[in-house]
Amino acid sequence: MRRSILTEKLARRGRHVTREYGVNPLHVLRVEDVMDPPVAPPTAAMAPVVTYPDELLETAMRKLREHEVEVIPVASPDDPARVVGYVERSAILGAWVQLTRDEHIREEGWLARLRPASR
Repeated sequence: MRRSILTEKLARRGRHVTREYGVNPLHVLRVEDVMDPPVAPPTAAMAPVVTYPDELLETAMRKLREHEVEVIPVASPDDPARVVGYVERSAILGAWVQLTRDEHIREEGWLARLRPASR
């Protein structure tokens, strides 16, 4: 939305918001939302890079970048030695893209309802 009540108040005070605000999906979704089930034991390169199902995707993405890997095992919160799934960089990026698209579609639908009907 270009203007909201808050941005309108700011604009009237001479402060113009130059970009739209949105929720970063990596700050909302958790690893358990995008992880795949376990299919193979972790390789030696993945073993020290463990994430947990309840961690935010932002945390998992940071671990992937820091360790320069494409996939990391997801450990059980009760038993960190037990792998309950895997999360891939592509799954995290796919979730980000999908939520961004969904938000855009919702916004377009909302704006369409606000426009007067064509005659």
